Amino acid sequence: MPLSSRAWARLGWLLTALSLIAFVVAMILARPAARPTWDPARFVLLAGAPAANQARTWIVAVNPACAHCRASLPSVVARARGQSPEPALAVLLVDTPARWSADSLKALPAAVVWWDSAAVWRRVWRRTAYGEILVFGADGRLAEELPPGSP
Repeated sequence: MPLSSRAWARLGWLLTALSLIAFVVAMILARPAARPTWDPARFVLLAGAPAANQARTWIVAVNPACAHCRASLPSVVARARGQSPEPALAVLLVDTPARWSADSLKALPAAVVWWDSAAVWRRVWRRTAYGEILVFGADGRLAEELPPGSP
């Protein structure tokens, strides 16, 4: 049984609507990542006091559920201490919906710990590499990206 002109029109409108929805979804997913900038107001300070007037700040992305991330932190701390001048160093807890307890934070070797409760690291900056070090200048702009485990 052939389709009536009314059925063809409905099919055409349906395909048009589906195409529009697919286009909008593609545009949302294709949105470029925002260049990381360090704005402490976007994160929750869990431990320590951020250093004031540091020329450079190292932010290390750590997933608390990742044993490798936690195990590699002492080498990052040692690496930061070997820099001249020594940068401010902080851990950014990422991809964790729950706030870490004070007891859990004691297991981290960094004095300053931030929590990315709003998922800025993943959703806004579109970052994915746990253990990466984002180096920010005094103005909060990204100065350098050091991959996980880099010398």
